[in-house]
Amino acid sequence: IGTLQDAMNMACCGKVICYGCFQEKRRVIHTANFEREEEEERTGIEEIMMKETCSFCRAPVSTSREEMMLRIEKRMKVNDPLAYYQAGGCYQDGRHVPQADVLKALELNHRAAELG
Repeated sequence: IGTLQDAMNMACCGKVICYGCFQEKRRVIHTANFEREEEEERTGIEEIMMKETCSFCRAPVSTSREEMMLRIEKRMKVNDPLAYYQAGGCYQDGRHVPQADVLKALELNHRAAELG
């Protein structure tokens, strides 16, 4: 993995995965779903959807901003510096939180730096 800009932090388990690997996994899942749907149309088999999951812990990918923040907060409770960094980014940009809060973002980023 090059830099954090080339990768993403999985909020469920705190692992880092490169974007290329993440996108390839998504492509494989969507291809398998498409092929399964074609097969079901031909045979009448009940639809079964493959859900996207974390490559490391197999947790389902979060579907809401509340769920994403709960996962980040869970990782923060075990002093995960990447979780603090990610939460700081969320508060700075206003992503996954009700509104942006630059002071909260600064506080979270300082804590991430303290943890390493």
